[in-house]
Amino acid sequence: MESAFRMVVTVTATVAPQILTNIISYARETGLTTTMDSDLSGADFCRFCRSEASSDRPLFHPCICTGSIKWIHQECLVQWMRYSRKEICELCGHRFSFMPIYSPDMPRRLPIRDVMGGLVTSVASAVKDWLHYTLVALAWLGIVPLTACRTYRCLFSASLDPVISLPFDIVSAENLAKDVFSGCFVVTCTLFSFIGLVWLREQIMHGGGPDWMERENLPAPPPEEIPLPENNNDRINEVPGEEGAEREEGIGDAGEDALVGDEANWNPMDWDRAAAEELTWARLLGLDGSMVFLEHVFWVVSLNTLFILVFAFCPYHIGRLGAALAGLTAEGPFAGPLTALAGYVLVGAILAVLHGIASLLRLRSAKKALGFCYVVVKVALLSVVEIGVIPLVCGWWLDLCSLSMFDATLKDRESSLHAAPWTLMFIHWLVGMVYVYYFASFILLLREVLRPGVLWFLKNLNDPDFSPVQVLVIPLRVPLEQSPVLFVWQDWALGVLYTKIVCALTMMGPDWTMRRAIEKAYRDGIREMDLKFILRDVAAPLVRWLGLALAVPYALAHSAAPLLVTAPVQRNLLARRVYPALLLLVVLGTLAVFQIRQFKKLYEHIKNDKYLVGQRLVNYDHRRHKQQRSSVAATN
Repeated sequence: MESAFRMVVTVTATVAPQILTNIISYARETGLTTTMDSDLSGADFCRFCRSEASSDRPLFHPCICTGSIKWIHQECLVQWMRYSRKEICELCGHRFSFMPIYSPDMPRRLPIRDVMGGLVTSVASAVKDWLHYTLVALAWLGIVPLTACRTYRCLFSASLDPVISLPFDIVSAENLAKDVFSGCFVVTCTLFSFIGLVWLREQIMHGGGPDWMERENLPAPPPEEIPLPENNNDRINEVPGEEGAEREEGIGDAGEDALVGDEANWNPMDWDRAAAEELTWARLLGLDGSMVFLEHVFWVVSLNTLFILVFAFCPYHIGRLGAALAGLTAEGPFAGPLTALAGYVLVGAILAVLHGIASLLRLRSAKKALGFCYVVVKVALLSVVEIGVIPLVCGWWLDLCSLSMFDATLKDRESSLHAAPWTLMFIHWLVGMVYVYYFASFILLLREVLRPGVLWFLKNLNDPDFSPVQVLVIPLRVPLEQSPVLFVWQDWALGVLYTKIVCALTMMGPDWTMRRAIEKAYRDGIREMDLKFILRDVAAPLVRWLGLALAVPYALAHSAAPLLVTAPVQRNLLARRVYPALLLLVVLGTLAVFQIRQFKKLYEHIKNDKYLVGQRLVNYDHRRHKQQRSSVAATN
């Protein structure tokens, strides 16, 4: 029994360390550990490998655990930490600590040359990373959208001169910011179009296409078996019995042998290589430090140009050609979208005709490809109609029906359309979209309308001097000869906003007293809220430190500063600038402390690289921890 328990503990510690807690608890309850201790005549042994100490492998007691699980080899603990990825004991929760062992020839202080060499190496690494990430940002946020915008503009120009000068226009600095923002919009449209195309293909491939495509993709039915007449030979008419079963077993054995052969040819290194080369977001965008992202940028630019050429340039010119053949001319600000829409209609009609011709000629592959293209164009047109045209028509219909309510005429709408066509269309589309999706909500809201004057304590939204931005946001800066007028409700609103920001930053920061207090208050909830705990551990520290931050600068500016500064203008300037000045000092002090800590880490890193020879596990000192607990209890 003891040997079996030892084997289970050893295997568990190596393969599944999280199960070790349950096994040791069971051993404690059944008294198995006591029996093993007695069998070993009181000798100490490792909790994992169950072997005793030796001259080259001493035993350590690095945590609070006692009894049969007190001792452990350093190699066993390091192996367990590597598998479990934990630095604390699963039983007692104590963190393991290691003491560094340095070379005997290590100087007391590192030479200046080594420190400067490490500092230069660190700065060079930081500059290299900065240059790499700058190149990544320029590639994805500059080159890709700029190329998309200027390629789009070049393809829709009326002459060949922009096409010839396209390589020079791409690197031009003229209208750079505007072209980058426009290119981001073009790239976003291309990306969503590509995602929609892939999604539509998956839907069609998995049985979501139209019926006529499903009928085309049905497999051919197998030929029917024709029953043959029985012969006069009884052996031929026999039903295969055991011999047939034996032959089937032989075939099965041969198949298993083939599988065994395949397993013999299986190489796990291929799987590791495939996992190492797996494409991730960091590798795709270039955030892993490699230059492979340049190839991805090239493919994105190429696919973006191809999408613009196929899904924008060709439909537009097909619609333009069809309008010219029909004797129609498209003018005005909406000539481009209407021409492209007409081109998509013509492309859909042409694809339908070609699909019918391929069906007559029994060209199976061409018929399938043309059918898929027709479905893509049809879905695109229906999406434009349902998402764009119908809400736009509803918005215009609501506007025309409500002209008398706003004392407006058709001439007013016509003049607004000529002045800002795209803005007016967007407003009507937005109103129509709201009407389509929230009609029921509007009905409920209209039933709850109250007479004017009931909500007297709220601001009048129809007041021409009313500005919601100015009501909520206090001016960031006023002249020195003026004083800001603050209201209590403004302080409360901004305080709520700042409190949420501070709580979010506290929860994202390191583990300290305020974070633990906020986490406990969040876990308790409103029903289990401890008012004494909230006042003592949350409200009191905040009020104390915020009160000191407000009172100390004010007291210094109005009591100590007048003793040194006599000019009223300078005193006023000092009183108004004391808070940002102290904030700047605090920020500079924080940065200085941060840089000192980083320099200490760099110093330790240089020392460990040059002189560290190993690490030694530190034993748990019960007396020292008892003294620490007693001192903490005495201070509380």
